[in-house]
Amino acid sequence: MNICDFYSVMQIIMNNIKNSEDFSQMDLIQNVFASFIKSDDSSEFILDSAQICRWLKGQAALSPYIIKFYGKNNGMLENDIRNNIAERFVDTSMTASELYDLMQNDSSISNDKKQELFDYFDDKESFITDILMFAIERKFVAREYNPLYQLVHFHLL
Repeated sequence: MNICDFYSVMQIIMNNIKNSEDFSQMDLIQNVFASFIKSDDSSEFILDSAQICRWLKGQAALSPYIIKFYGKNNGMLENDIRNNIAERFVDTSMTASELYDLMQNDSSISNDKKQELFDYFDDKESFITDILMFAIERKFVAREYNPLYQLVHFHLL
């Protein structure tokens, strides 16, 4: 069962970006979290490609600096998604639908919370942002990393 966490949400986002081979993991994180990176809150923060890789594989929790920043400035995450990511989607509606399915099938989320987030489905960028914010704020649970599974899974997509 997939849970709606940062790893799963980012996998869906990455899988729906045009020409993703020309868009590195570092590029993705710099664009998704552009407001944080440009802010004074990131002055002591260094983006490390190995750490980004661990975030995107579900092996490490997202930086608490990022979580705290967007917890206080949620509107900025939506601006980052709208201005830096949405235009890169092959199909924004499909991305939102895949996130909807992920959330719908996660039995660890209450029906009330699901309905609260589903109310914004008509505005795709806002919905994507709300799901990402929900995933960012959830308690981190590390994924087991199996390189062989990742290789097979990647080729099946």
